Amino acid sequence: MEGYGFPVQFVQQMLTCVKTLKFSVKVNGQSYGFFEGQRGLRQGDPASPLLFVLVMEYLSRTLKTMSMLPDFRFHPMCKGLKLTHLTFVDDLMIFCKANCEFVNRVMEALSHFSNVSGLVANMEKSSIFVAGMKDQVKNDLLLRTGFTLGELPIRYLGLPLSSKKWSKLECQHLVDKITSRI
Repeated sequence: MEGYGFPVQFVQQMLTCVKTLKFSVKVNGQSYGFFEGQRGLRQGDPASPLLFVLVMEYLSRTLKTMSMLPDFRFHPMCKGLKLTHLTFVDDLMIFCKANCEFVNRVMEALSHFSNVSGLVANMEKSSIFVAGMKDQVKNDLLLRTGFTLGELPIRYLGLPLSSKKWSKLECQHLVDKITSRI
C-alpha cells in the first residue's frame, strides 16, 4: 500500500485490522467470549474487496512489466492486444507463447508476487492448457510449472473455451442465452 502512496497511518491501521482479529460466537442472540483469528481477514470482511483489488493490481503491474522484457513473447492470439492475463474473482488466466523460456518468465513473475504478497497459487487447482505442441515440450512446461495438464475444450463461466474458433452454432447458443435474459 505504501507503494501506491497510501498514508503511513492508513497502512498501519489496515495492518492492525489484519493482524489483530478477534471473533465472538453468538448463540440465541448472546455473545460468548472472544477468540483470536489465525489467518487474517475473512471473506465478507468490509476491507477484503479493497485489499484484493490492491493485491491484484500489483500482480497486474508485475505481469505487465514482465511482458516488456525482451525475452518474453505473447500468445499469438493475444499479441495484438498485448494481453498477458485475465483476472476474475478467484481465478487467474495467464497467456504467453508456449515455450520454456517464456513460461520461465511468467513463473519468475509469479514467484516475485508470492514473495511480496505472501500469496501462493493452489497447485491442486492450477492447470496449464496447451494445443498443437509436442509431448516433450508439454512435459517440460509441466515440470517447470508444477501445474497439471488441462484438456480443451472446457466450459468456463458457462462459455466453451477451446483452441479453435467458435462455430456459428456455439455463438448462436450464447446469443440466445443473452437474449433470453434481456
